[in-house]
Formats: sequence, C-alpha cells, structure tokens
Amino acid sequence: MGLVEKEEMISKEELLSDLDKNKSYILVGVSKCGTTSMVKYLKDNGYDIVKQDGWFWDSKFIDDFKHDKTPLIVIRNPIERAWSHYNYSFQNKPEEATPQHIVDRRLEECSRKSAYTYFLARWMEKFDTVVLRYEEFVDLDDFPHENETKYKPKISNDIAEKIENYMMDELEDKKIYNKHW
Repeated sequence: MGLVEKEEMISKEELLSDLDKNKSYILVGVSKCGTTSMVKYLKDNGYDIVKQDGWFWDSKFIDDFKHDKTPLIVIRNPIERAWSHYNYSFQNKPEEATPQHIVDRRLEECSRKSAYTYFLARWMEKFDTVVLRYEEFVDLDDFPHENETKYKPKISNDIAEKIENYMMDELEDKKIYNKHW
C-alpha cells in the first residue's frame, strides 16, 4: 500500500485520538498553522476549547501558566508556515511597492518564528500538551478555513532555502539562549 493510500485511510477519530471530550483545552498554538480553524473545527466536533493568542512564544506565559485547561498546540510544516505568514503580511500591501530591505526583513522575521521547536519543547516539558499537525486536518471535508491567506504565490526553491537558513540561524541563537535557561 502506498503512502497516499495509507494517509487517505486515517479517520477523523484517529486524528483526534489524543483528545478527550471530558477535558477542557486551551489552544496556544503557532500563528498561521490553522489555529483559528482548528478551534472552530474542535468546537463543531464537541470539544471544550478556547484560543489564547500570543502565548506560544512567550516564556513568561510558559513559566507562569496555571490553567485548568490542557494546552493544545497546532504545528505546520515550518517552511510552509513561514511562507504563509510572510504572504499574509502582504495581503493589503503589494510586495512590489515595498522597499526590498523591508521585504527581506519580513521574510526573515516570519522564518525565524517558524523555528518553533525550542518553544514547543518547553511546552511539552512542562505540561501534558497535545500537539496536532495542520497537514493532517486541512483536507478533511468539514475542516473550516477561517483565515485563509488571499495572496498565495508558489514558493520557489530559492525562497524555501532562504527560509530554512533563517530558521537554522534562529535555532543556533536558541542554543546560546538554552545555555542560560
């Protein structure tokens, strides 16, 4: 059986098998990973869940997190997430009208935020965290697409390589930070 056939056989129940309808969840996931859509999807399927923006990347929230809800994090292919975030930032401002140094800086910022393994590890170390992958849900017939990016150019190999390099730089920076953590 090929990989595509196997993936098509995964049921909604299997995708949600780590979730318990008797628990309450708080989504603290990564932006541009389908967090808004995931909250709607889970609510529509009978789960008690709220969304808290901005907590995922904030060490203070991780350290001070005292909540009766189980943290839930949605992740996405990091390069695709960075490209989506980058394009989202240009939805109402044509890239062509923006100075190149700003275009480059936006790509770097979006890319560095895709190097989220450091923060993901912190959440998982401290809490009984549930992690869901966006790619496993996005093609379900009943999965909502709440904040779809309107501006969706294809990613070139050169841009994908730039994103990966920025992410690697960020991970290197976090190693330095980790020594003091």
